[in-house]
Amino acid sequence: MQIGPLLKTSAWWSFRRLRRAAFSITGRNPLARGRHWLGRSEEWQSVRGLVQALRIRPAVIRRDETRLTWLTSMCEIVTPLGAGADYIGRLTAEMPSSVYVLSKNDRVVIDAGANIGLFSLHALRSGAERVVAFEPSPGNARCLRTNLRQYIEESRVIAIEKGVWSEAKTLRFSTVNVNNPGGHHIAEDGEMEVPVTSIDQAVKELGLNRVDYIKMDVEGSELRAIEGARETIVRFRPRMCIATEHTDDLYANAQAVISAMSKYGYDYVCTEVHPYRSPSVGLMLTPYCLLFTSAHSQSKTAGGDSTRMPQ
Repeated sequence: MQIGPLLKTSAWWSFRRLRRAAFSITGRNPLARGRHWLGRSEEWQSVRGLVQALRIRPAVIRRDETRLTWLTSMCEIVTPLGAGADYIGRLTAEMPSSVYVLSKNDRVVIDAGANIGLFSLHALRSGAERVVAFEPSPGNARCLRTNLRQYIEESRVIAIEKGVWSEAKTLRFSTVNVNNPGGHHIAEDGEMEVPVTSIDQAVKELGLNRVDYIKMDVEGSELRAIEGARETIVRFRPRMCIATEHTDDLYANAQAVISAMSKYGYDYVCTEVHPYRSPSVGLMLTPYCLLFTSAHSQSKTAGGDSTRMPQ
């Protein structure tokens, strides 16, 4: 690494740790204490990846009537019209900065809220053999199919143009935020309808005999999505990385997601945090993304295990 990026990485890494200590000392870090952090070397690699990714600004190389083609730090990708360079830069930086922490054992991955397919691509490059990608926004799903065409043709990616929920039904959906296609979400006043399904139902229909990792970035539907994955969680004990920076109170939402996952015997590590002024508790160092790992044995069989479901 060159001197400039090395100094920036060191400064950013130190700032993050000092900020965390300051919030802890003042009692403003209640959800992210002690063991709930990446290790020192892991956090260094996270900051290093972020610094390296942000050095390469995405650039539009082609434009047509329905989409943009970008050259990014990851690869050449297509996005819906309206997506800006800052948005694409943040999206591509999530992967090398370990917002979603993968391991070499994550062979079968579920990408819930797949957007244009960048995490799915990251998972495949990290060793995943198969990815099931859910994306309900029509424009995003079209881009996902283009960005992952090779892997879809090889049957390594299964693209499902539905949202994840607690059951199969149709819900109102909002796509009005054209500048942030990743922010499209289920909303009572949405201008269109989309189908949703549960992860459990999809796992049954696909006949999956293992699920190693579930990534969720579902724009406020986290609790419903977890409810719809209860059989999959109990049977396979997957690691789960859940983005929680949604809803009108991000701190309360993170707390609710932690509570829901704790019922299955899961603990968590914060992979992304930011200062946030919660309407309920004021300024807090708040998790924006959480990696959940099972506290129970990871040994399992294709037929499941004997762990009881929470009631």
